[in-house]
Amino acid sequence: MSDLKKIIIDGHEVEVDGAMTILQAVEVSGARFLVFATASG
Repeated sequence: MSDLKKIIIDGHEVEVDGAMTILQAVEVSGARFLVFATASG
């Protein structure tokens, strides 16, 4: 397990695994967010 990192998401301090992406951290924090993705081919 990586070190825990403190970040602020939507005004709330959250501790998350340092190996997480920012999108993973937002998801586990419970904050709502939109992700747009496209696939070609």
